[in-house]
Amino acid sequence: MKNNFTLLKISCLLLLALLGFNTTFAQIGIDNETPNPNSSLDLGATDRGMLPNRLTTDERINILQANLGPDEKGMWVYDTDQNLYYFWDGSQWVAMSSGSLSGSGMEGQVALWGAANAVTGTDDFFWDTEYKRLGIGTKFPAAALDIDNDADIALKITNSGNYAISEYLVGIERTINPISGTDLLQLKVPNGS
Repeated sequence: MKNNFTLLKISCLLLLALLGFNTTFAQIGIDNETPNPNSSLDLGATDRGMLPNRLTTDERINILQANLGPDEKGMWVYDTDQNLYYFWDGSQWVAMSSGSLSGSGMEGQVALWGAANAVTGTDDFFWDTEYKRLGIGTKFPAAALDIDNDADIALKITNSGNYAISEYLVGIERTINPISGTDLLQLKVPNGS
């Protein structure tokens, strides 16, 4: 009898040990009796939404960020100051788009990403839709590309090929080559042009 009881204890311990090493896969369903087997969490409510953690910009950057690293990649929160969702890419917060871009600017201005990852327009970069002209530094471009600035060099083209600029006018090719050993261009204009 004593041997049977010992055998039963050993069998129970062996069974518990085997169950302890067995990996269990489980999905959590909230308002969902049959969660998707590829999901850890499957929400099924049809009359409610989900609220992520809501933090101010200061809380997101100065409190939470100090504890984040590559292991938290994919974490997302809602910034209540900026009214934006942010996700952690493993090294920094990245603003999530709502699927459409919005920001400030006027018709013709080329949109640029400005401060706080917001889309903004500027008269320093302007597209003339009527005449198909791009203005840099002007909102009244007078040529296909009109650059108006105070810099010492208005246009710099860096090219690792043989020619810096090639121009095709009515089937005639004209090429501007760099001066040998420099990054300067030599422009030769034919007489009578």
